[in-house]
Amino acid sequence: MASLEAAVAERSAQFAKNSKSPAKRITADPSIGVESLARVIRDYLSHHKTSDLWSLVCPPPGGPLSWTWATPVCGPWLVKVAGLVYDFLGIAPNSKLLAVRVKGALESLHKAGDLTVAVHKGKTLSDHFDKVDMAIRLLMHHARQLKTDEKLKNRVFRQLVRPDQVKIELCLDRLDLRLNFEAEPADDEPASATCLDLVPWRPPVEEAPKVATP
Repeated sequence: MASLEAAVAERSAQFAKNSKSPAKRITADPSIGVESLARVIRDYLSHHKTSDLWSLVCPPPGGPLSWTWATPVCGPWLVKVAGLVYDFLGIAPNSKLLAVRVKGALESLHKAGDLTVAVHKGKTLSDHFDKVDMAIRLLMHHARQLKTDEKLKNRVFRQLVRPDQVKIELCLDRLDLRLNFEAEPADDEPASATCLDLVPWRPPVEEAPKVATP
């Protein structure tokens, strides 16, 4: 009995220690550039023979009309965009993307004529890019939630037919939450600098010999 009580105490202490340990924040790979993201989106648009990305990533009928990071996982929405999620996981296996890079990719595609945008009255082009970026990264977040929560995954899967379940399962197979990266410095800040970076070299100036005054 004493041995059991000691084992229980040890297990309880370990559980308390683990519960106090904050979850490690997953960060995006800063080496994934705008062009890499644009290539994924461009290929996805080409596959669907359209330049209207919003029609491909917007929620399906019955999906959320508005969304935040607290929006629950919507199985049909994730299924609809599973192809793009799968492709993004090919270059970002931990599912994290930098918003500034995603929006940069959208802007690049729009300037190149590969992406058409329907801007509604009272909205700007930037508003549209924000909306598309948020939708994409939210769905990546939802995939991450399903990867880490088996109960949630089972609940979502009960609403889906088997072929749709397979689409999500293939996405989750690509997801690797062990990958993490150092946060990238802000674009307007130098990564590092030394005195030699800041002061250019100049040849020494020879001083004229001093002439003694009478």
